[in-house]
Amino acid sequence: MLAAVAFMLGCQPPPPEAAADLPPEEHPVSGSWRVEFTLDSVRSGTGPWESVDTATVVGELVLAGADTGQAVMLTGSSDFDFTPMLGRQISCYEPGPIEVRVGRIDERFNLHFTVGAFDCGFGATVGWSGDTLAGRWGEASFAGPVAVGRVVMVRR
Repeated sequence: MLAAVAFMLGCQPPPPEAAADLPPEEHPVSGSWRVEFTLDSVRSGTGPWESVDTATVVGELVLAGADTGQAVMLTGSSDFDFTPMLGRQISCYEPGPIEVRVGRIDERFNLHFTVGAFDCGFGATVGWSGDTLAGRWGEASFAGPVAVGRVVMVRR
């Protein structure tokens, strides 16, 4: 009887791999994106918000990284040039190689484009609309001008 049980156990398929044994999947924000930033309002220092004529900047963002939790760091490149829109580049942002901190709350993502900058920089909060991410972006600055607006990220 013991031999029959041992034989039956030996013929069982191996257990499925545990989730910890599988490689993580690509993060949903990984990939190549056409990103359109639209300016809505600007403010100088602590002054009042001012409406502006609509201005748009279009650039490319390429990100890669694994989906390892609610907050991850993705790497890639960006080529946003805010000079035509603002007359200057976004504070603490340089086009080129980039690390983007991505936080997730349900199906919304907080993107921090200037990781390590605490008194300047910019980010966006976006949510899914099909295979497009859309939401709001904003510039942070301790003492300088700031800008806010809408953002649409279309997967390429």
